[in-house]
Amino acid sequence: MQPTAGPERRDAGFSLIEIVVVLVIVSLMAGSGAAVALRVSRGNLKERTLLKLREIHAGMVGAPERGYFGYLGDMGELPDTALTQLFIKGSQPSGVADLVDGILSGYNGPYVLNGTHDTLGFVDAWNSQVLYTPGSAQLTSPGPDRSLGTSDDIVYPPNTPAISGTLTVTVRGLLVSGGLPLTLRSDEASVQVSYTRSSDNSRDVASVSYTGAQGSGLWVTDQALHRGYHGIQVTGLDASGSGGRDFSGSVARAVVSISGGPAFAEILLEEAP
Repeated sequence: MQPTAGPERRDAGFSLIEIVVVLVIVSLMAGSGAAVALRVSRGNLKERTLLKLREIHAGMVGAPERGYFGYLGDMGELPDTALTQLFIKGSQPSGVADLVDGILSGYNGPYVLNGTHDTLGFVDAWNSQVLYTPGSAQLTSPGPDRSLGTSDDIVYPPNTPAISGTLTVTVRGLLVSGGLPLTLRSDEASVQVSYTRSSDNSRDVASVSYTGAQGSGLWVTDQALHRGYHGIQVTGLDASGSGGRDFSGSVARAVVSISGGPAFAEILLEEAP
């Protein structure tokens, strides 16, 4: 007997059509993966640039929520177009602390340590110079196309931040006879508010005026004060000869921070015995 014929034997391996299909699939997958990798890479570069812009911005104007005011708080002004001022002292005056309130005026940097370039200042993740317009406290990266003024520019912060504000000081007096503190008249006290003068980065006294009705106890700075810590000194005066009270000999001090916009402080003086 002849053996019964078995299943037809198929040669091992792939046909040409199968190989072509596999190659097409692999090519499509590789292209898709490359596109994803490119998007991720661009996203990482943008995030790195944003982190750098935030760091530089904090070095310029500080982070008020952390009680830090950076270059502006120390110098009373923003750097000029040379952002290298944030990490190179050069001829800028050294910081000097006030002997009474300890507030420093003058250079206390470096304010930013990383990613600096001696001539370009700061560069973004594409090695382009980070630019800013003095006075605006905004920073701009040219973005992936490395061309300033195009749609992919990265601006931080998006809106121009407030870098100064006014200060209102309310002065009240504790009477010898007791009772609730009374708001003082304009002739019962004098108010001084210090700031760092931008012309030479040294300490100066701001102009402060009495405001409101007589007896309101409100003194307001006539000029906008830069972001930062500011010292207040209130000195009592003798107004008993003009119908007021005598607060002479009473002096009170305080430190207030301005984060941009109006700030307020309340000071108490004691009536002379």
